[in-house]
Amino acid sequence: MKCTKRVTSVVAAALVAAALLTSCGGSDKKGGSVAAVKSDNHYLTNKEFKEVQLPLCEEKTTLTVWTSNDVVTMNLCGGDLNKVPFFEELEKRTNVHIEWSVPASGSETEQQNLLWASGDLPDILYYVSYTDGIDAAIDDGYLLDLTPYADAYMPNYMAAINNGNPELQKMTRTDAGRIAQIQYIMQDEQPPFYGFMVRKDWLDELGLAIPETYDDWEVMLTAFKEKKGCKAPLGVFANQIRDLGAGFGFCMDFWGTDYYIENGKVKYSLYDNKAGARKFLETMNRWYEKGLIDPDFASSTQFWGDPVLVNNNQCGAFLSMYTFPSTMFAAAGAQGAEFVAVSVPVEKKGDKVTFRRPNQLNGSAYVVSQKAAKAGKAELAAKWMDYFFSEAGALFSNYGVEGDTFTMVNGKPQFTEKMTANPEGKTFDECMRYYTAAPGQPAKYADYKREVAVIPPQYVQMMEDWGKSGYSAYYPTGAQMTIEENAEYAKLYTDISTYVNEKVMGLITGAVPMSEFDAVCKKIEDSNIKRCIELRQSAYDRYIKR
Repeated sequence: MKCTKRVTSVVAAALVAAALLTSCGGSDKKGGSVAAVKSDNHYLTNKEFKEVQLPLCEEKTTLTVWTSNDVVTMNLCGGDLNKVPFFEELEKRTNVHIEWSVPASGSETEQQNLLWASGDLPDILYYVSYTDGIDAAIDDGYLLDLTPYADAYMPNYMAAINNGNPELQKMTRTDAGRIAQIQYIMQDEQPPFYGFMVRKDWLDELGLAIPETYDDWEVMLTAFKEKKGCKAPLGVFANQIRDLGAGFGFCMDFWGTDYYIENGKVKYSLYDNKAGARKFLETMNRWYEKGLIDPDFASSTQFWGDPVLVNNNQCGAFLSMYTFPSTMFAAAGAQGAEFVAVSVPVEKKGDKVTFRRPNQLNGSAYVVSQKAAKAGKAELAAKWMDYFFSEAGALFSNYGVEGDTFTMVNGKPQFTEKMTANPEGKTFDECMRYYTAAPGQPAKYADYKREVAVIPPQYVQMMEDWGKSGYSAYYPTGAQMTIEENAEYAKLYTDISTYVNEKVMGLITGAVPMSEFDAVCKKIEDSNIKRCIELRQSAYDRYIKR
């Protein structure tokens, strides 16, 4: 098969988001998929799962694996993943030695582009993206169609898919119906692990209820500034501010999901809902001018809330993960701070938001190269990844070694103090990355509930509170354009996206006067956003029919 060596032009934000999200065990990331599997118990009990015979091969065999850079793990192991106790034990069990290739943090997109260009792929790689889509990466001779290997060499992975919900069935197959990736699948459907939270102790002190509407939020943020002396009443990271727009029907989020669904039709806020977009941008501009938003938000590097601002009582509302109040913001907690989850604001009390990002999306996936097949290693690669979906492999991946990092209590795994109160001073997050498969680790049957062991119940409750919003309007990231569609779309939307990002930020900060709003929308229309919507609609229609 001819290798045309197409080089990707990946949206880097997707990979950045994926890397950042691995800081939360069992959390999800944009890009590929997460699958959610509903079950009665969070631990494996499904009789369809097949026992894996270990070791996987009689003679020790090496597989080459290219993976993303988990900075925390790399620091713990001195840059050598084979010194991580989890991988040491994995090699003992499987008799498979992994020769790891880990690019510098932040360079993954560039480095994978170079892999595509060279055609010299490892046996297994963490899939970032391919310009023409994963079906094209198979047709062009780079990646292996795993469908013929599924039943014989990946029975546990297929059982996880087949026991999943309908959405999982779509996300784990390509438009051509192929099994192309070994994806991160959850044993249970996790509620949203992130959202906006506010200082509940301040609300109580100031006599304020949990805010619901934009007016409520403005009153609250003003009180935080004037009565609590906040430098940054609302703290957000650059485009995170877009998540506050859903209540106005401004459906563009910080993951780069610029489209939304309304009655089966793909929409674009700055084209289809100009009135809602204007209201949102006017509101954010007013808040920014009044000093209610962190003046440095556009250049902030704190993705999940700035711990310096929060711990020093300079920020009262921010977007973060439910694990952070008791970890990253522990200093504030020691001073008596309490945090409570809040929904995205709405115009009127009782309005519902349907643009929450569903927790069934995850960018963690491994793929197998055709080079591995030519070397006779495809079957072993498939079996190695399938082990993570077996009963024993999933238990090991999530909890480590029985008697060391966990014990069984009433038939369920429970972490030992080596994990929850590590004698060497490692944090729980570090222990998960060192003694178990790291949060976000590709090719894993993930039990997100493992991290709940060290999170206070009131913060675990945050997930349920954020989950009250719906996600029917969210455009599924699993929808894929064809080669021809993608080429046409890239030519059109690359410039539109750059323009939109610049102008939305400018309209919020005042660098672009609101009087130019109509001209901005006209420019987007003249740039043929309508055709971009049509192309997205075609991809969505095929996705729904999978």
